[in-house]
Parts: sequence; C-alpha cells; structure tokens
Amino acid sequence: MNLVKNFIEQGRAFEQAYKIGNWDQLRPYFAKDMVYEVSNISFHCEVRGVDNILAGFERATSGFDKKCKREINVADHVFAEEGNKVLFHSFIRFTRGDAPPIQSGLWEIATYENDQIT
Repeated sequence: MNLVKNFIEQGRAFEQAYKIGNWDQLRPYFAKDMVYEVSNISFHCEVRGVDNILAGFERATSGFDKKCKREINVADHVFAEEGNKVLFHSFIRFTRGDAPPIQSGLWEIATYENDQIT
C-alpha cells in the first residue's frame, strides 16, 4: 500500500475515533511498541506502547480538544513520502466562546514498518 494512502486512511480512522470515543479502532494502524512524540510545545513528551498512546489520545482530546471547536485546515496541507516515512503539515485551530483563537502549525511524521506506524 502507498504510505500516504495508508496515512490518510489512519487519519480518517483517527477522526472517527475522536467523534465516537473508540480509540481501539486505531490499533491495526500502530505497531504494539510504537513511540509517539510530541515536541515544539510546552508539554513535550514521548509515549511508548500502543496502549499508552491510545489512552493518551483519550486524555488529551477530552481534556482540551473536545472543550473547544477544533478545525484542521486540510485545504493548505502538504504530504511527502520519504523512504518509510510520511510527513504531513497543515494547521489546527481551536476556538472557545469569546476567547481568542489558538492556531498552530500541525506537523506529523509517521515511520512505517510492515504497514504499521512505529
């Protein structure tokens, strides 16, 4: 499978999991020992293992994203495939009530092995 297509499919599954709260449906996309790193923001972290990553998705989205209106600007996105990696860039924007919006660049780098993100 083309890695960009695989990444887009996983992204759609992520958005579905976000809507319904069923993060387990992402398991087929991730290696059991996957490492998820968040960087370039104040809460830099590294999470290891698919169980911890899925729990982290739930914690992070219920603790922030779902308290706001979240928009990902897919009109201005860039995908690149380099070897076994997919690089994705777009923008994400959060709004809540009368508070000023928060907008940030959204970078994702997925490394693949056997059609799963490692």
